[in-house]
Amino acid sequence: MPEYYSSIGEAIGAAMQHNIRLAHSGRRPIDDPPLQVRRLPSAAADPYSVPGMIARLTEGASPDEVAGIIEEVNGALVGALPQLTELVAAAADWVRVRLAFDDPHHNPAMETWTRLAAAHGLLEDVREQLEAAEDGVAACPAERTDPRHHKMISVLRTRELLDDALGAGPDAPSPPAHIPEPEPDRRISASTSSTPAPSAAPLTPPRSAEGSPMGNLADTYGTDVEIYTWADGLVWADGRTDLPESAHRVLRSCGFTAPADPGNPASYSLASHITGPDRQLAASAAASQLTDLGHRVAIDPGLAVGYVG
Repeated sequence: MPEYYSSIGEAIGAAMQHNIRLAHSGRRPIDDPPLQVRRLPSAAADPYSVPGMIARLTEGASPDEVAGIIEEVNGALVGALPQLTELVAAAADWVRVRLAFDDPHHNPAMETWTRLAAAHGLLEDVREQLEAAEDGVAACPAERTDPRHHKMISVLRTRELLDDALGAGPDAPSPPAHIPEPEPDRRISASTSSTPAPSAAPLTPPRSAEGSPMGNLADTYGTDVEIYTWADGLVWADGRTDLPESAHRVLRSCGFTAPADPGNPASYSLASHITGPDRQLAASAAASQLTDLGHRVAIDPGLAVGYVG
């Protein structure tokens, strides 16, 4: 039975492990099952899949169409979000029957169950928020407003789904006119970009008394983004001078705001109202999303979720 992988990265990783096993054990290639990349249905082939609904949710869609898509996502029987919620619940229940409380000082299974239970609770909250948002979307005006208003709110979407890279094979139907074909350069980047883990580098640059940057760590150390805590109590994210706009959107969507320093426009600080564990979550989310986009990120270990000093 051949193995199937949900992404090109997983297939490449499996192929590398396969080559390592051959080098160390002398096994022939025929001894291992063949590697195959699982084909995902295209947005056009399945308009009710998550990629299909995203393709339908264009800026030109009517309020009723968008409200209908949210209703499909949140549907109690076949909605993607309830299915994901039940999947997380099933994973938590799987861990539950493997719990043991013999050692009160070391219980990794309990920690895992706690994380899954927390994720399940968050997904339940998301369902409630979407139910409330559905009516609000239907009440939105059909016409787009003046673009000057759009600049007040940052864009949230920062990545493309793997459907753009894998497609549905040669038999996939051509997408209709209202679903544009992915650009070739995006296909290439999605297929070949690697996702290295963020490095841990608790570095601190010189800063003025007002807290604004006097230097850019990313430019200094040759990374794309440096995320760290400074003595002023704020969490800073220094991006290299020519950081692309997609990376700026990620930082803004995770709660980072640009300081009033025209000399260093790529340096951000985390909003002051984000405190406690939320700072770790925001910093780690930014590092993870930037890494997924192929950027080299260094993050203070103390800001990484799950890090124990």
